[in-house]
Parts: sequence; structure tokens; C-alpha cells
Amino acid sequence: MEQGNTKPDTFKYNIAIDALCKDRNLDAAINIMNEMKQKNIPPDRVTYKSLMDGLCKLGQWAKVMTLFSEMVNLNIYPNVHTFSTLINRLCKEEKVKDAEEVMRHMIEKGSPVNNEELVVKILSGLGSEFSEISAAIRARDSPISYEELFDKLLDHELFLKH
Repeated sequence: MEQGNTKPDTFKYNIAIDALCKDRNLDAAINIMNEMKQKNIPPDRVTYKSLMDGLCKLGQWAKVMTLFSEMVNLNIYPNVHTFSTLINRLCKEEKVKDAEEVMRHMIEKGSPVNNEELVVKILSGLGSEFSEISAAIRARDSPISYEELFDKLLDHELFLKH
């Protein structure tokens, strides 16, 4: 990444990482993030967002959750858009427990997303096998808490598996 007198910084690395992710070249993107770390150039929210987005598109959920955990451990938190997108994609892939883990981390850290927004994001990300429970929750007169929603979704997921 270094050429001439130009020293790379987080911004320049992020441009390269994002381009590689968009080209679905995640191995190279991860290698560049590792290079950043070796050179003591800290990855930031944008670095992690690009990588998680690319990994989501390739269905590499374990790597997504590993990056999310690493990010949280470094006290780097996604913005509302990244957070919502991650939860939505996890729900679409029926990774309800992973989505719950992401939400718990965000709520513990004082996420700016309120309960109603969380519920809407989760319900909009559910697959067709959750359509009945989603319709019932949307039809409620009173709002549902995210904790109660996840309990119901996990129960329904168990029901579907048996």
C-alpha cells in the first residue's frame, strides 16, 4: 500500500478494503486489515462495516460474528445504519440468536436505536416461515419489547425445527 512518500492511513486503507469487498475479494480485504494492524494503523467503524457487509453478502456468518465481537472488544460500535443492516441480514438468514447477541451488545452500550425501531428492523428481516408470527406481532395493540420478541422468535424457530 505504500508508494513513494505517501504513507497510508486508515482512510486510504478503508478505500482499498471497501473496493475489495465490493469485488467479493474478502480474503485480500482481510489481509489488508491485518496489514493495517501490523503497522499500528487502527481499523475503524468503516473498516469493520465494509468487511462485515462483504462477508454478509457471501453468507460467511461465523466470520461476521467474529468481526463484530472484535469490533465491540475494541470499543468500536456500528452506527445505526450498520447495526440495523447487520440485524436485518442475520434475521433474513434465520440467525436469530446471533441477531439477539448483536442487539444485546448494542443496548448494553447505549445504542441510539429505540425499541420500536429494533422490532421493525427485526420483523422486516424475517423470512417467509416467520410470516404468521410476524403478522401477529404487527397486529398487536401494544408494542412488544425486543426481549419478548426474541423469546417468541426463538420459540417459533424451535417449533419450525420439530
